[in-house]
Parts: sequence; structure tokens; C-alpha cells
Amino acid sequence: MLIKYLISIALMFVYLFSVNVTFLPSLISTRWFLAVPGVLLMLIYYKNLYKKTIHYKKTMNSFWKSLCFFYFTVLCSSILNGRFDGFYSSYPITILLITTASFCLIYLLNKIWNGVDLRRYFWLLVLTCVGHQLLSIAMFFFPVVNDVVFSIIQQSALEERANELTVLNRFHTVGIAYFGAGALYSYCILLTVILSQHNYKFIKRWGIPIILVFLFAVGSAVSRTTMMGLIVALMYLGLVIWQSKGSQRMIKLVKYVFGGAFVLLLTFILFNKYIADNFLLESVIEHAFEGICNLFNDGKFTTSSSEKMFDAYIWPDNLLTWLIGDAKLKGIDEFSYYMFTDIGWCRLIFDFGLIGTIAFIFMQWKLLKVVFVQKINYLIVFVLFLSFQFKGISELIVYFMPAAMVWLFKEPNIELSNEQSKLANLIVK
Repeated sequence: MLIKYLISIALMFVYLFSVNVTFLPSLISTRWFLAVPGVLLMLIYYKNLYKKTIHYKKTMNSFWKSLCFFYFTVLCSSILNGRFDGFYSSYPITILLITTASFCLIYLLNKIWNGVDLRRYFWLLVLTCVGHQLLSIAMFFFPVVNDVVFSIIQQSALEERANELTVLNRFHTVGIAYFGAGALYSYCILLTVILSQHNYKFIKRWGIPIILVFLFAVGSAVSRTTMMGLIVALMYLGLVIWQSKGSQRMIKLVKYVFGGAFVLLLTFILFNKYIADNFLLESVIEHAFEGICNLFNDGKFTTSSSEKMFDAYIWPDNLLTWLIGDAKLKGIDEFSYYMFTDIGWCRLIFDFGLIGTIAFIFMQWKLLKVVFVQKINYLIVFVLFLSFQFKGISELIVYFMPAAMVWLFKEPNIELSNEQSKLANLIVK
């Protein structure tokens, strides 16, 4: 069983944290290791699997249509502005790479586990992120690990500069930017809480509280954006308790999950303050929980970055840009963004306008409807996704495309009774 988990997590790691390695051309990342065989596997198996589906066929077709409409808005913006600048100009190639890599990943996981369901995929996603955080911790405490890792992977000038500027107040990360890591860890916190309803005995053994506090604490040391995952997870639990009309089981679940997580986090902070003696670690913790410290000290939940963030809200000054954008995402150099704003909503509007931004958001929504059968689940994940755009650009496709592919191999039977549906779909109601 342990070998299965290790192999699965390794495959997930290659897919999620795609890096350029020194012994390969700079254009080839580790995700290509899954994407290239994924093309062959899709040519062989996809058509027959697709014919047997109902839910996947209906919802995935809707997603592809929304993707085509989004890219049409990108093309219109680029043509009308006379420039093809930015990541989204080559979006179809990116989506093709993610789709084939996702298919290959789920195909291999099916072989390893003799069938993989949505619950297992999400647990593997969570455990892979825990492994990613363990690597960040090792890189922080053992410089030799940091040196070995960065001798193997190729970093862009932007990544090198980001690491240099944050060496004293963050854990470094591999294969994903700081903001992206915070978003991914947030999704994992939310998914862990969703999945916890199926693992009540496991919760009693403190397994899930430990995972939650680890994801939150280490995630915050990488990116304070991780706080959003905790906030939305609390919202989700509140909704579930309200829907269950104060179910004692759900109230106990909250006590175990967040009570245990709070005790563990408090223990960690007290240990660092009164027992540990590490200046760098203290600096990282102060930066990670700056908002909480300010809340207790000044009564305001503010951070240095949140105060600067409001100055970055820059909007178009003409109607045409509002509608179709300026087809520009990058700034004057590789270290800056167009109009010197890194706010997600602003960057999206400046790139392809309000029309393209609405199409972009609609496309992400359609993907969530492929993945989740139960309404509350895709709604709460969508809320978390929208909240990230107030800080930077976040997407769902990399993390949730493999989950969509799960339904190719295990089609949900949405006509079953509620109790049967919970077991068949492995989706939390």
C-alpha cells in the first residue's frame, strides 16, 4: 500500500509541479513526461470511454464550448489591438498539454489502484501538497537540499529574483509560484474539510486536524494567500451545519477538525517562541501570521502586502479597453506586469476586456460542473476561485482537469437514490 501511495504521489508531483530540468531543453517541463504518452493513450482509449459516459459527455462538451468562446474573445482582442502578447495567446496548446497529461495521470492511477475514484484523486492531491510542503521545509532547514534542488531545475530570472527577495521571510517552493502555491494549498484545505465528512473515525484519531494545520501553517509560510482556504472552509462547514439543521455529528466534526487544528497550531507557535531558537524561522513565522499578530496587537487584520494591494487596483480609462482589453499581460520587462498591477481582475480586463473576463470565469465554472455532482461543492470551490482574483490570476484547470478525467473511467450514476448516489459518486453531499 505504501509503495502505491509513493508512486502515485510521485506521478502527481510530476504533473502538478511542472519544472524545467537542467538536462532537457528549456521548453520541455516535467509535465511533458505525462503529456506525450497521454496523446497516444487518448488516441487508443478516449473514444470508447467517451461513448459510455452520460454525465461526462454532457458536461465536458459544455466546457469545451466555453473554452472555444473564451479563446475567441482572446483572438478578437489580439486582432483588434494588433498584438499577440501574453500567456493566453497560446492557450489552446497549454490546454492540450494539460488535457493529455491529465488523461495519462488518471490512466496510470487506475492501473495502480485497480480503479480510481474522485475521493482518492483528491486525497492524493492533498498528500502530494503535503509532500511538496515537506520539501519546502527540508530546503529551508538544510541548505544542501536547497542547493541540490536548484542545481537540478532551471529557474527563470523572475523566479530567481523572487527567491532572492524572500529568502528571509518565506519557505521556498518548487514548480509553482508563491501565489499559485497559496491557491493550491487553499484548495487542498477546502477539499480536506469536504472529504472529512466521509472519515469520521479518522478525524477522531487526529489525522485530518494534523493535515489541516500542516497545510495551513506551512502554506502560510510559503504564501499568506493560504488564509483564504481556511476562511472558505469555515464558510463551507457553516453551510453544511445549517443544511443539516444543527446535526450533532456535524458539530462534533467541526470540534475535531478545527478545534484540533487550533490546538496544534497554538502548540507550534508556543514551541517556536519559548523553546526553539532560530532567527530565520522566527522571521518566517512573523511574516506568515502577520495579519493575526496585527489583529491581536492593533485590532486590525492587515498585512504590509494587503495595504499595498489596494494601490494596485488600476482600471482602464476608456470604454474600448473595458470591452476588449489591450491584449497585453506583460509589463516593460519580465519582472513587471502591464500597467504595473498584479491584481487578477485588473490584469484579466487589461488583457482581453470584460467580455473575455466573463468568458474566462464561465469556463472555470463549467469545468467545476464536470467534476462535482453535488451543487454545494462546486459552488464553494467557485467562491474560493473568485476570491483569488482579488489578489492575482488563479485558474482551476491544472488541478481539476484530472478530476474531470476520472469520470471517463468511473461515470457517476446520478439517477440513483441519495444514499446510493453518495456511495456511487463518492461526492460529499
